[in-house]
Amino acid sequence: MHTCLQRPIILTMSHADQSIRLWNYIDNTCELEKNFGFRLGEQKPLISCALHPSGYYMAVALADNIRLYHILHPDLQEFNQYD
Repeated sequence: MHTCLQRPIILTMSHADQSIRLWNYIDNTCELEKNFGFRLGEQKPLISCALHPSGYYMAVALADNIRLYHILHPDLQEFNQYD
């Protein structure tokens, strides 16, 4: 779980279903859900995740790479990947 300073959101990660969720802690609602699940072995398991203090960027660490995302409503846009 991770929070940011400038937006009322909490980032959570689930190893059980390989997903991340962004929660609005003022409205108690899930604003965004992204599944990184295993599809025919093409994805590696989630390791960790973190938010930028502004709340507009997110890093996701998989077993084989790190991906950086812009947080857009209603989805994420990947803008960089480090292998």
